[in-house]
Amino acid sequence: VAIISVGAGAFKLEKMVDLEAATLTVPKSIDFFKGNLLIGLRNGSIMEFKNILSDKAEDNGKTLMQSHFEGEVWGLTLVGNNKLLTCGDDNRVMLFNLDTRQCESIGKVSDTKMTGSRKSTASSMSQFAPNKQARAVAYSAKHGHVALCSNMGKVSIRDIKDLDKKIATLKGPQEWCEVARFSPDEKYVAVGSHDNCIYVYEISGDNYTHYCKFARHASFINSFDWSLDGRYIRSSDGGHERLFYSMETKQHDPHGVTTTAELEWASHSIKQGE
Repeated sequence: VAIISVGAGAFKLEKMVDLEAATLTVPKSIDFFKGNLLIGLRNGSIMEFKNILSDKAEDNGKTLMQSHFEGEVWGLTLVGNNKLLTCGDDNRVMLFNLDTRQCESIGKVSDTKMTGSRKSTASSMSQFAPNKQARAVAYSAKHGHVALCSNMGKVSIRDIKDLDKKIATLKGPQEWCEVARFSPDEKYVAVGSHDNCIYVYEISGDNYTHYCKFARHASFINSFDWSLDGRYIRSSDGGHERLFYSMETKQHDPHGVTTTAELEWASHSIKQGE
């Protein structure tokens, strides 16, 4: 960014601010007022340089805001009462503090260069490869774990204190997962895939073991809810079908509407279904 003064028909270069070297990105918008410089960056950040022309000015500036910046934001979940966890197409999973309105930490979806043929993925305008795009995120307060689902169907378990720290990788989904949820008692985590199946994993410390696979849907899973007691999952798909599954029998319950009539649900995200 060049700051140029104009006087007596001449232009004078007052100062150069090299943002690309410091932030590995480029400016997209700027505002200069009373010696203060405000810059919007390609990576979704806004930086402020106070008294930029002063000899005491700090050239590294102050980051006022960070955000997602490429493609779309897909995943969102609450962390406690005052934090928000998000993920999207920009190879980022971000933790925001709602009180301070600041980003507290950022992790990468993947550092791995994608090779070989691609699975079926959700469409995106992102410059990042599908394995670096995230589609769903869930949080467990009991374990301090984050379940992060990529656009390739890979599910990785992360540490909420270090979003780049991978605790486990869950195998099973053959296509991308649109939804992920920990059970109310946090003994299980389930993911709903576009391969028409729901995959459930049992949790013991940092170990995740495949518990069961629910495969009665004829279309992709777009939402599901846990019953408050953790005994049932109800789900809906792209064909507007609603099904019920028993965790005890690990089977579809054809009488689920009646069986669960008196149950309370931990969430109410399920889309319309018959």
